[in-house]
Amino acid sequence: MQQQHLFRLNILCLSLMTALPVYAENVQAGQAQEKQLDTIQVKAKKQKTRRDNEVTGLGKLVKTADTLSKEQVLDIRDLTRYDPGIAVVEQGRGASSGYSIRGMDKNRVSLTVDGLAQIQSYTAQAALGGTRTAGSSGAINEIEYENVKAVEISKGSNSVEQGSGALAGSVAFQTKTADDVIGEGRQWGIQSKTAYSGKNRGLTQSIALAGRIGGAEALLIHTGRRAWEIRAHEDAGRGVQSFNRLVPVEDTNQYAHFVVEEECPNGYAACKDKPKKDIVGKDERQTVSTRDYTGPNRFLADPLSYESRSWLFRPGFRFENKRHYIGGILEHTQQTFDTRDMTVPAFLTKAVFDENRKYGSIRGHGKYAGDHKYSGLITNGENGALVGAEYGTGVFYDETHTKSRYGLEYVYTNADKDTWADYARLSYDRQGIGLDNHFQQTHCSADGSDKYCRPSADKPSSYYKSDRVIYGESHRLLQAAFKKSFDTAKIRHNLSVNLGFDRFGSNLRHQGLLLSTDYYYQHANRAYSSNTPPKNGNGGSNANPNANPNGGKDKPYWVSIGGGNVVTGQICLFGNNTYTDCTPRSINGKSYYAAVRDNVRLGRWADVGAGLRYDYRSTHSDDGSVSTGTHRTLSWNAGIVLKPADWLDLTYRTSTGFRLPSFAEMYGWRAGVQSKAVKIDPEKSFNKEAGIVFKGDFGNLEASWFNNAYRDLIVRGYEAQIENGKETAKGDPAYLNAQSARITGINILGKIDWNGVWDKLPEGWYSTFAYNRVHVRDIKKRADRTDIQSHLFDAIQPSRYVVGLGYDQPEGKWGVNGMLTYSKAKEITELLGSRALLNGNSRNTKATARRTRPWYIVDVSGYYTIKKHFTLRAGVYNLLNYRYVTWENVRQTAGGAVNQHKNVGVYNRYAAPGRNYTFSLEMKF
Repeated sequence: MQQQHLFRLNILCLSLMTALPVYAENVQAGQAQEKQLDTIQVKAKKQKTRRDNEVTGLGKLVKTADTLSKEQVLDIRDLTRYDPGIAVVEQGRGASSGYSIRGMDKNRVSLTVDGLAQIQSYTAQAALGGTRTAGSSGAINEIEYENVKAVEISKGSNSVEQGSGALAGSVAFQTKTADDVIGEGRQWGIQSKTAYSGKNRGLTQSIALAGRIGGAEALLIHTGRRAWEIRAHEDAGRGVQSFNRLVPVEDTNQYAHFVVEEECPNGYAACKDKPKKDIVGKDERQTVSTRDYTGPNRFLADPLSYESRSWLFRPGFRFENKRHYIGGILEHTQQTFDTRDMTVPAFLTKAVFDENRKYGSIRGHGKYAGDHKYSGLITNGENGALVGAEYGTGVFYDETHTKSRYGLEYVYTNADKDTWADYARLSYDRQGIGLDNHFQQTHCSADGSDKYCRPSADKPSSYYKSDRVIYGESHRLLQAAFKKSFDTAKIRHNLSVNLGFDRFGSNLRHQGLLLSTDYYYQHANRAYSSNTPPKNGNGGSNANPNANPNGGKDKPYWVSIGGGNVVTGQICLFGNNTYTDCTPRSINGKSYYAAVRDNVRLGRWADVGAGLRYDYRSTHSDDGSVSTGTHRTLSWNAGIVLKPADWLDLTYRTSTGFRLPSFAEMYGWRAGVQSKAVKIDPEKSFNKEAGIVFKGDFGNLEASWFNNAYRDLIVRGYEAQIENGKETAKGDPAYLNAQSARITGINILGKIDWNGVWDKLPEGWYSTFAYNRVHVRDIKKRADRTDIQSHLFDAIQPSRYVVGLGYDQPEGKWGVNGMLTYSKAKEITELLGSRALLNGNSRNTKATARRTRPWYIVDVSGYYTIKKHFTLRAGVYNLLNYRYVTWENVRQTAGGAVNQHKNVGVYNRYAAPGRNYTFSLEMKF
């Protein structure tokens, strides 16, 4: 928010204005005195503002590195903590899938770093059965915030600035340079940050080194992070939890006796008088801590181990006149998210065994060797394997996100503004981002907690399954940007031109290591046979007709139970056109864009701005079923600021947005048959926004109203046709343009300087206020589509107020700030919809079974600077230890979630943290 301090007259000012002319006259009347004063140069680093790119600033938020430090931003969830209307999309396994803005999320909100698009949220259909709802990660790589110079968040259509994906908004990051670390007038700089966050026991250590020798300069930043899952309020996990576990008990049937051949070296006759009893399964109620409990009623979040390592290196050379700069950039960031899905029951139950009986009896069930009674409880598992109740089941997801970027840039800066361009930048970047998603299901350890266990011959009826999917995107992007300010007829123009050309690729594959792929299973068989005892009782070659066992106590069964073998089977198939088809999915292409923008100042009364952008994208694939093609789109925006008074601005802007089909949508939904490529048009949006801004010494206050319309939204379904007077499906399921929707809302943003309101109050006191509300106006489905779900607005954040009161000591030595956040309940109408059925009818649907109630929290934070070099920061979040649940967490159970949590028994696991603390120490030299 821009802030203007109007000049105020007071007695001192009037006295000086009166005295100075008199003093001047006295000097002229006396002896003339002349003295040449030294020239004083005042330099300040230009800070990014809301109106840099668009004249109105409506829907814009800008956060600098200093803002991120003051707000103690340590991860993606901290970035928009106090910004209503912007929320993080939880991926369901500890990572995230970008942001939600104005009812849209994931790939419909653009995410870029220095103009480079980050990876798309790619959600592949999961294999039938099992525990997963998606076969791929679906995450979007997260940004390392210690590398960020500034971030601009735009709410509303913004494709004229950010291109494809800015359908509902955009989040654009700018990377630090050496100037951001080197202090003014110095040749070197060192910055260090050590931070701890109590909500996830997270540790952060970052160090930045920068130096300048002559024209050469360089910046090096290394950041390491380690954390665990976000801990729910302590009340959510109090007590213990109970569950059923199948345990062995003796079979009461009188014909359930047996003798094991390997345990009778002297033959059947020597052992038959001491037979064993078959065992059967019986549920036993067991009680454990809430942390150790597994099952759908789990109170706590799944355990997560998170680690991040990031390197950023920016060398460069600035020529003598300082107008020309040539530099490079190298960045490598790797983040790991390792979690165990503890909503999957670790132990088998009688209900599971009873259900599996319908598939027939199992040879050897109830028989065991030695005293190992548990080994007799076996049932059918996946892939034809037999699994035993002796072992616990564990489901693990290990994700590794790796980003590598290197590039070159040339920058021309003309502070004198006396040439054809005030600023020009030419850059080339190569970026590769890979998401390695490794799913593992184990059934080979006592309680299922060991993800490194594997089936072996000494662990009969053990099982292991692996599915490793890697999704990657690459970009080779050439960009050019030019800026020029000039005057024509007393009108000030700020003209900018942007050009770009990109070659890109997308690839999803089942990764291979020692085996042909990492999509396989293993299970350990048990060697078992039922025999007739020999004639002489100790090894004769002929069976004894008088010793035929019937399981009775005097004629027990004669069985052999020996060591088994480990069987490995590949699940991967090729060419079957389903999830198990391990043929790599590759899509490549090229794109280019050209954009021009002019922000015009019409004197002191008005500012006008307009922009136009043309985008071209062409894609191709070796797979003829992929819906590739060529797309051409035109985006524009226009805005005006009227200034009828110094204290008042009236603003209005309109803009368009688009999103090209994602790589996952282009690949399509595969159901076994050979799908046909379909034509998918870009999604489109149109945004209108009007605002009023009050400004002055008191600060500023902005209120705005917006209207966003979306059309041609892409969703999976069928084309519809009429046969015999009835609507039926045509062709195969595919991603189609099928939906449209419209929302309206209001946004309020303000900051009050209390010294400007009343000068008797100390300088430094301020208040902040933010509010956002969205209302759904219209939802429609195209008539020529069927088996389509109407658009559900689970992505809308409930209305939220954020009010702050703070104090910053005028010299910046210390400060304190309190924030009150109040969220309304999630609107039920945003979760209700309907689904068009294949028979022409429809049924009502609901995004999720639960919605959140209103809640509020109070946060307090502060900082203290010691000798300009050391800054201590601390924050107490949820000061009152309030128990609440955010919609962003509960939304993981909604149908639109990337990895939907299903069959949720209790919602304690989604509880937000109780009172928690954050501390950091920053050092700058």
